[in-house]
Amino acid sequence: MKHRQADSPIWADLLKVRKIYLQGRKLNVRDGQRTLFWKDIWLYDQPLCMLYPDLFAMCQQSDLTVFQVKTDIQSVTFSRWLVDIWKENWEKIVHDLANVHL
Repeated sequence: MKHRQADSPIWADLLKVRKIYLQGRKLNVRDGQRTLFWKDIWLYDQPLCMLYPDLFAMCQQSDLTVFQVKTDIQSVTFSRWLVDIWKENWEKIVHDLANVHL
């Protein structure tokens, strides 16, 4: 969210402290249908898109939910082959995802 001219002063102040508010915050995934796999903080202390920016940039579906990925890991496709560190990072995410119970 970005600040706009039409925003109220209260909303503008809330946007200023947004980063502080979100620090260390995790979502309760529940069934995973409303939690974005790449963009929400749910598995680690930061969103996956920030922890693994290369994987996120190569991912062809940036708005998948945790539920979609958990039920069909093949729904995540990348624009290039994952080699070396990219492959290791993706395998770590998949491994940690396996331990998440929706």
